[in-house]
This record gives sequence, structure tokens and C-alpha cells, in this order.
Amino acid sequence: MDTERRLIDLTAGDLYTLVCTAVSEITRQSPAQQTAIVSGRKNIAAALGISVDKLDQLIRDGYLAGAVKQNGRTMICDINKAFAAFGDEWH
Repeated sequence: MDTERRLIDLTAGDLYTLVCTAVSEITRQSPAQQTAIVSGRKNIAAALGISVDKLDQLIRDGYLAGAVKQNGRTMICDINKAFAAFGDEWH
């Protein structure tokens, strides 16, 4: 694209192409989101910034069903999925 061209002279197609290329460059440069796995009720609650009782309540109500896995007394949580669940439910 010509850098000497005024912004007001852009057509809708030119603007669309410009935005698409900028977005594709940004998404290509951003690293893939890493999974942050935390184990233990106290550690999970601390990572989420809530109390252990509130964590138990959220698990019981099903808000963290996709993020928390439990096998016997061992509990692990994907923190990124948990924060995504918070965003989906409360925003």
C-alpha cells in the first residue's frame, strides 16, 4: 500500500485489506497461550485469588467444571481455563 496516500482517500476495500493484514501480523507474532497447571486446593485458590471455601463452592456449582479435575484427593486446575470460565459466567 502506498504510504503517501491520505487516510480519507482510502476505499472500503483498501481499509479492509489494511486491517486484515495488521490483524494477521499481530496474531502471528503473539505466542500461543501456555497452560498453567496448579495442584492442591490451597494453591488453586491462591492462584485464582479466592478462598478455599469459595473454590469448593464454585466447583460444587459447576462453574469450574472444565478447568478442575479431581481424582480421589488429588485436584489439579488449568488456571487459564478457570479465568475463561470466570469471564464467561460473570461478564
